[in-house]
Amino acid sequence: MRWAYTTKLACKNEVGILTLAPAALCHIKPNAVSRVFGWGGATRGHLGWILQELMLQTPLAEAFGIMSRLEERDPSTDGGPAKGVPRLSTSCEC
Repeated sequence: MRWAYTTKLACKNEVGILTLAPAALCHIKPNAVSRVFGWGGATRGHLGWILQELMLQTPLAEAFGIMSRLEERDPSTDGGPAKGVPRLSTSCEC
């Protein structure tokens, strides 16, 4: 029964994070969190589901592949991100 309880809450937890995270990360442009258009929690015999925005961006592993070790640790220490990695905005318009 523990598995069913955990599965039921997993969808709700993910939707909660996807709802709260945009406010905390609003200074990052382009948006770092996908939008949620609809969701349904798990019920007996049915899996939970989330309909969310597909975000086509550079995979983290690919971005790290073109960064120096210093940039991987803290991009602000050497003037910004590596070549080909978009600079993050520091202004918040939320």
